[in-house]
Amino acid sequence: MADILVEKTQQWLNETYHGKQGYGEDIVVDGITGWGTVHALLRAFQIELGITATSTSFGPSTTSKFKARFPNGVQQQSSDDTTEDNIYGIIQGACFCKGYSIGSNDITNHFYSGTGSAITSIKKDAGCSDTSSTVTLNMMKALLSMDQFKLVRGGNSNIREIQQKLNNKYENYIGLTPCDGVYSREMNKSLIAVLQKIEGFTGSNIDGKFGNGTKSRLPIVPSNGNLNNETEQDAIELVRYALVCNGYPIDVGINSNKWDSFLGNTIGRFQKDMILEETNICDTNTWMALLVSTGNQDRPYNAIDTAYTIHSEIRDINRVDIVKNLGVSIVGRYISGNKGKELAFDEAKGMLDNGINFYPIYQRDGEPSISYFTESQGWKDVQEAYSRARSYCIPKGTIIYFAVDIDMLDNQIEKYALPYFKAIDGGSTYYKVGVYGTRNVCSRVMDKGYATTCFVSNSSSGYSGNMGFKMPTNWNLDQFQTNVKISDNFAIDKNIFSNKFPVVTELSPRDYYYGTVLLESGHLVGRQLKYAGRKLNLSIQASGENGEKYDNMIVDVWFKNVEPFEDWACTKGHVVANVDNKIYNLSSTQDNDSIFINDTIPYYIEYDVFRITDTGYVRVTDKKIKITTTVNAYYL
Repeated sequence: MADILVEKTQQWLNETYHGKQGYGEDIVVDGITGWGTVHALLRAFQIELGITATSTSFGPSTTSKFKARFPNGVQQQSSDDTTEDNIYGIIQGACFCKGYSIGSNDITNHFYSGTGSAITSIKKDAGCSDTSSTVTLNMMKALLSMDQFKLVRGGNSNIREIQQKLNNKYENYIGLTPCDGVYSREMNKSLIAVLQKIEGFTGSNIDGKFGNGTKSRLPIVPSNGNLNNETEQDAIELVRYALVCNGYPIDVGINSNKWDSFLGNTIGRFQKDMILEETNICDTNTWMALLVSTGNQDRPYNAIDTAYTIHSEIRDINRVDIVKNLGVSIVGRYISGNKGKELAFDEAKGMLDNGINFYPIYQRDGEPSISYFTESQGWKDVQEAYSRARSYCIPKGTIIYFAVDIDMLDNQIEKYALPYFKAIDGGSTYYKVGVYGTRNVCSRVMDKGYATTCFVSNSSSGYSGNMGFKMPTNWNLDQFQTNVKISDNFAIDKNIFSNKFPVVTELSPRDYYYGTVLLESGHLVGRQLKYAGRKLNLSIQASGENGEKYDNMIVDVWFKNVEPFEDWACTKGHVVANVDNKIYNLSSTQDNDSIFINDTIPYYIEYDVFRITDTGYVRVTDKKIKITTTVNAYYL
């Protein structure tokens, strides 16, 4: 909804800075606060500081010039000071955009008590210990951002209280974190920065990034006297905050810095939920699971996924033994993709025969663009995935994990991922749907009921869909480290399997066919086969035994659902191919490019090779003809 005061701010910006170097094009005047307006306020502020190469970030140059010009912050004017300054106008406009009154319905370019009162209100909402009207560096950064300091729709009042507590105690280390009640990427960074301060880091080493240095100094609590009282109390306080941010009840308490049995039991519950060793103390694994999506990448794992074939022997390396030596008995493999990535024929059987269970993943090669994820593509993918799964004899009811291997923002999930999975869910009758993606993608898709469970791509800790999002409920697989090289030609991704939902432990009888068959010349009948799908494409390629072409020969192929010779009227499709190594597609009795089939009954392939003579067609008996029949069955 448009706001007249925001509209006046937009008009003032365009009127004041139109044509000035660094301002850019005039912004839209619509009364709606958005990035366009906020960035215009920031560029205007940079122009006032003498910066002509403006940007959309409050960077080092803007910071240094602010400190030089306002070493004590921007001070409120005395009532008898009539000085006007565009910087005052920028502050007033920023207050309007954040929904705070300045005691005037217009930008006045003054900083009197009305504007001072707005700044004080923002500071109180932010939990600041200093609630004066002075616009400090941190306050200026907050004003020229989209950060909110009031509880927003969908926000949590307990999270907001934690945000205020962080600002009150640690503003000098974290700046001003938003106080909107949303556990976000910025709040996650603030929690890590507070941890670093507790660990004893100073200056630029407090950066909100969880690296090896942060890991090396983790304050294990309770410490049994290994930490001084202040450090231990601050650490316990932070543990309580992090548990609430990860979805654990406020009953754990955010107003205490003491260790108690309830806190220990809640830690134990978190550890159990995350498949960690249940120590009931906040140890290294627990700290990292609370604050980083990857958790501790050095922790044990009980499953893997890989793009490499797990044959019993390949290139003289027994990968089955390698996997078993890793202590792993569950492997994620692709049922789609290029050769090498995709599950090989009889690979699943070979793994199961050697005590290795598996779970199927459906993903197109590479990282698709976001526009790939549409409702129509979801419909196509579910048909292909289910056809392929049945061709591999994967049992009915198995969960297939459909991948969203990109970092979607929340609005992009709404626009792309949800319609894609709605179609997948709508087309799922034989198998169950799983989702692979960031924490946010997985949660949103499962909340809609479009997936039974999820495979979380936690290894991408910097993804916006992981930072600041709690682990989805009902998760089944947690991928926490990728591309771990095991040998020169084998790499894995480390997973945790929660055992909430089963994986494939046995195969269905091999009565479905998918792929390519090499046939020999002569009048032959293909074996009785059931095809996994509702529609089928058929193509033929023929040549001499060594690739020769024969101008006077043809291959005649019939696809039927009756015994040979019994009823030619029941032929489903027919292909005539020259013996010239070219591909010929079927001519169907039902449409141009495919045959409608029923996957509950058997079909037959019948074919002949003929020599064309002046007197007619003569069946070939004196030459071998190499015939490749490609059958591609899929669901409508």
